[in-house]
Amino acid sequence: MSPTARPAVSDAPLLRITAVTHRFDRRPVLSGIHLSLSPGELLVVAGPNGAGKSTLLRIAAGLLTPTSGRVERAPGTIGYAAPDLEPWGELSGRENLDCLARIRGEAGAGAEAVAWLIEAGFPSSLLAAPGATLSTGLRQRLKLAMARLGRPGLLVLDEPMSNLDEEGRLLVIRLVDEARRDGAVLLATSDAALAVSGGTTLALRVLA
Repeated sequence: MSPTARPAVSDAPLLRITAVTHRFDRRPVLSGIHLSLSPGELLVVAGPNGAGKSTLLRIAAGLLTPTSGRVERAPGTIGYAAPDLEPWGELSGRENLDCLARIRGEAGAGAEAVAWLIEAGFPSSLLAAPGATLSTGLRQRLKLAMARLGRPGLLVLDEPMSNLDEEGRLLVIRLVDEARRDGAVLLATSDAALAVSGGTTLALRVLA
């Protein structure tokens, strides 16, 4: 194998969800959800507000325990971005990425993530600005850079196109394509016009 060759990617599932149900108090949000994601796959979770898209993604990422059912994840890092998950406001964009890289034990990933962020349209002149002072569009780009840091096997993106202009929306599509080369992507959106090539759609509805 040459030094630049990549090892073969296993087709074993990175995520398997079986018969997952979730309730908030007594209100059902998810019922009998089954899904499986293997390397190279994209699953787009669609549906109206209140259908449980964010809840399902939080369960998939290990941030929420379902009321019932089984969740199996392959070993490795999960990248996650969501509207309610903000960068550290007192840290700059560069510091956010470097700090997350150190927390994950991937110190070398910080510099690569900064380079990707600049390519994603983040002005290099603002890399030292505190995260709390950035516009919503620039914070979204930073959140995406943090999610993909270290090229995780499973990338979980909740409404990744929120607060992005057309250039930013194209960035998300490129990010998804990139992530699928080595892993899988679980993406939630309420945007019926969102088109990401080669994906499967799971449509959720609001439960009575």
